[in-house]
Amino acid sequence: MSRGAAARCPYCKSPGRIRNSEEVSLLHRDVYIDCANDACGHRWKAQLSFVHSISTPSGVPIDLPVTPHRNRRSPRDGEPPPVPVPA
Repeated sequence: MSRGAAARCPYCKSPGRIRNSEEVSLLHRDVYIDCANDACGHRWKAQLSFVHSISTPSGVPIDLPVTPHRNRRSPRDGEPPPVPVPA
């Protein structure tokens, strides 16, 4: 998916543009998307949900699901740590 595209339109396969979003909970958002193809004009609602952490910030006590150890990947050299999202 190209940078900035939230999802492709299920009708014409063009990129979608996020028009708006609403926080349902800390771990879930409803996302409203417009098709970038004006000739198509499709608009839809999608959902964005937290599934699990891949890596966690050190020193921050937080109780969220973490990827099972067998599925974790090693950090790449020079890869910055994830940025914590303020509550």
